[in-house]
Amino acid sequence: MAEDLENKDKEAEKGKEKEGGGGGGVTSYLKTPKRKKRSFVTIALGPSFDPDLGIAIETFVNENFSLGVLIPKNERELKRALLRQISLIVLDDEFIGLTECMRLVRGFKEKRHIDSAPTLFLTREPERLIKAYRDILLPYQESDEYVVYPSMPIKQVLSCIKSAIDKKSRRRSRRYSVDIPVTYSYLGETVIHHGRFTDLSVHGALIKAEGGDPKPFKESRQLRLTIDVRKHLTPDEGEFLKVSARVQRVFISGFEAGVSFEFLTDKKSLLLAKLLTDFVARQMARKNQALRLGKR
Repeated sequence: MAEDLENKDKEAEKGKEKEGGGGGGVTSYLKTPKRKKRSFVTIALGPSFDPDLGIAIETFVNENFSLGVLIPKNERELKRALLRQISLIVLDDEFIGLTECMRLVRGFKEKRHIDSAPTLFLTREPERLIKAYRDILLPYQESDEYVVYPSMPIKQVLSCIKSAIDKKSRRRSRRYSVDIPVTYSYLGETVIHHGRFTDLSVHGALIKAEGGDPKPFKESRQLRLTIDVRKHLTPDEGEFLKVSARVQRVFISGFEAGVSFEFLTDKKSLLLAKLLTDFVARQMARKNQALRLGKR
């Protein structure tokens, strides 16, 4: 059965009372295995969505995965559902207005930049969906997909849902080839080093050391990065964006490394997404211009 979003989780409170009082007290509590936080699939469908397909999706998730199901009926309930531990969002793009859908999902991804779940959009108008997605959610397209459900058999729709849940090892967001100057220092050190991002996503980057005497990167070291954003953000948003990162992989040269961003605030996550969106928009504009010139 789907979770009732209006009910409080009373079982958790009862569990705490049992652990804290009576019986073995603290000893009993320490011996009790920590319960894993439950994950959910959120299924948000509009009033005009095919009810038989909606039931099939809910039944499929309940019968094939150890996941809870949340079925919000309106925007307020969807916002509440997204506060939970989410494995997948199945979202009818007519659930609320299309732009509102996109902005709500973007807000969720910005706040959950570490463990953001993929979104599977269900649509009847793919061209309209793609345009809205490009305008609002472009940096996250690696993890999201869409299904044109009226023309797709139910089995194929369910297969797409299974694929979205099963893909545990996918990259959380697409990386784009960029050329952005950065400076960095190692945590606990004051020496400033120079480098460039050669690709970038909202979760991490590939950084290449530059300068006369670059220092090789070392795995697991924490960096303090200063990114030059003057070409991509407004003056009110600042000329430089400072973020923390950790070296995850060092390439054989020693002077190129993959890093993941850490301790990002909501504001910094938003600025990174804006930076990437602007860079990709400029890149696409240059490609379109080159195509136009080539046709002349």
